[in-house]
Amino acid sequence: VCYETNYTDAHYEENGFVLGVCDESFNTIISKDTETICNGHSEENIRYCPDDTVNITIYKFGKATDDVEDPPHSPQYHLVAEMEAVCYETNYTDAHYEENGFVLGVCDESFNTIISKDTETICNGHSEENIRYCPDDTVNITIYKFGKATDDVEDPPHSPQYHLVAEME
Repeated sequence: VCYETNYTDAHYEENGFVLGVCDESFNTIISKDTETICNGHSEENIRYCPDDTVNITIYKFGKATDDVEDPPHSPQYHLVAEMEAVCYETNYTDAHYEENGFVLGVCDESFNTIISKDTETICNGHSEENIRYCPDDTVNITIYKFGKATDDVEDPPHSPQYHLVAEME
């Protein structure tokens, strides 16, 4: 995931924002958020700078690819990551997945863009274990990551933009 905005300050730079737009591999706008922040001090609460605020727009980009097919919708399990506005879907579950929030069913239709498809080898029935402890009982699973693409999000203006690539997402 890559975030893009036309605003920066020391706090944004400390968090990894650098000059330039997201690279072209981030080809799908997942969301557009507008925030009111303290101008030059985004880390402060706006009640401490009521006369010096600015509205900024932050675009969240994902990587949509043409080579990802639709997931098979046999019994699926999903996890909605509310903070990221994404949903993960797989046809595998175990106690560890359920503890992490996976429930029976597919992602709801608002998650309408496949961001990624990852295949993982895990211990069958014990996904929390390292596979070196279950070499004779592994299973390959596929996990789809869905985002919410909307038609009402226009392309961001590409004047001086700052971006942050979130490696962990």
